[in-house]
This record gives sequence, structure tokens and C-alpha cells, in this order.
Amino acid sequence: MSKKNERYNVLYQHYRRFLKNLLRNYFVWEGLPETIDERAHEELVLFNGYDVGFRYNGDIIVANGALSGIDLYQRPTQFVSANPKIVPTQLRTPLKDCVPCYNTKNYAFGENCNTLVNIFADLLANLSISVRTSVRNSRVVVIPTVSDDKEAIRVSELMEDIYNGDSYALAYEIGELNGNNLFPIKARDNIVVAELADARRNILSDFFAETGVRTIAVDKRERTNLLEMDSNSDQIHIANEIMLAPRRLWAEQMNKMFDTNISVRFNEEVIKNVNIAQGVE
Repeated sequence: MSKKNERYNVLYQHYRRFLKNLLRNYFVWEGLPETIDERAHEELVLFNGYDVGFRYNGDIIVANGALSGIDLYQRPTQFVSANPKIVPTQLRTPLKDCVPCYNTKNYAFGENCNTLVNIFADLLANLSISVRTSVRNSRVVVIPTVSDDKEAIRVSELMEDIYNGDSYALAYEIGELNGNNLFPIKARDNIVVAELADARRNILSDFFAETGVRTIAVDKRERTNLLEMDSNSDQIHIANEIMLAPRRLWAEQMNKMFDTNISVRFNEEVIKNVNIAQGVE
């Protein structure tokens, strides 16, 4: 595997974890029975597409499994748990003795977020490589006059790392060499780097919009009028319904079937933190 491909794979896996962790914090569940683990529940719904709540040995739990059979409205009519801890295997009927919780309103297929995460992780990984290359190519350095062989070797090795775009070398170069006045380093004004940074913000904004958080574009926020602000507020509400509505429906159905007091809401801190990251006050 080439060094470039290895770097891409590291960045791709990093951004997959990053985006998945963002999604895991989208919703706040309240009133779940102690026998339902909130993290495991949300993990199944997000990345399996659904899980199913039911009573087992007197406890209310959730589990993944196979949904089958389609009614007139393309809703599953049967469920069998795939959890090996749940024995014996029992055929259950949705909305009679169990309640499916879907990630979206697509009852037939249980759409999960894996494809979305993979697409945006790929975009961010490739963009990071482009930024790294552009930063490397924008640098102008002046090699100093060294006083001894030891210093010459040190500078030579550092210059090679800088040329190869090593981020630690760049940080060391700015923090140490400039601070100690070993030699002057100048960064050429590079509009491409700025454009790539904007592209990264736009990619993240698109990801948030796809999953229920609509933000005002940074380059437009100063020109946004009141009508557009109202429109953006409506978009946030509508987008939230993509994944929030089926979770609320599950909570209502669980409460009715098992006399629980489950509720779910969108984590407002997510919108707040996204807006701060995008530069929106």
C-alpha cells in the first residue's frame, strides 16, 4: 500500500468515527426503562436502521433481528430477535406484542446512516489530503547558515519532513525555529488553502443538513434577511422530522403498549455547537 493510500485510509477511518459520534449525540432519550441501554438503542437504530422493543422475562428490552412480512401499507408483520441471549426464539407481531423503532419513516427497508457516513467521510478524507498538499506547496523557506555538522543534520532532516508535508514538522518549525530565530520562514498567501477550508465547512454543513440540522452558510449569514431566517427555521424543523418523528412515534407506541413514560427530543446543543463551529452567533 502506498503512503498516500495509507494516509487516506487513516483519515477516512478517523472521519467515519467522527461523524458517527456526532450522530450518536443527536437525540436525548428520557424515561427509558433501566433495562434499555440508551447508547445501545441509538446505535442499533442509527446504524442497523431499526431495533424492536418488547417484553422479555418480565423486562422491557430492545433488540435487533429480522422483520418480515409486508401489510397493505408496506409495514412488517413479523419479527424474530437475532440476539443469541434471547431464548427461546419467538415470533412476535409488531404493534401487538412488540414495537419497531425506525431510523427513518421507511418502514419496509429500515434505512440506516452507514452509507451517508461513508460518503461524507470519503469527501473529508480527500479534502484533508488536498489541504495538506496545498499547504506544503505554499511554503517558502530560507535555509540558514549552520554552525556545526550536528545542526546541519538536524535542519536537513527537518527540511525533508517539511517538504513532505509532515504536520508535526510544520508545527515544530513554526513554534520552535521561528521562536529561536534559527531561520526565517514565510507562508505564501494561498487562496486555494482558504477555499479548501471553506469547502470543509460546506461539506460538514451538508452532512448536518442531510441528518436534520440546517445551518446558515458562513459566507451568507451577513446578508440573511428576516424572511430567509424564518425560512431557515422552518427547514430546521422539517429536517428534524426526518429522524426525530419515527423515534417519537416509537416512544408513543411503547408508552401505550407497556405503560412507560418514554420521550425523545433533539439535542439542541448539537445545533448550538454546529453554529459556533460555522461562525454563526
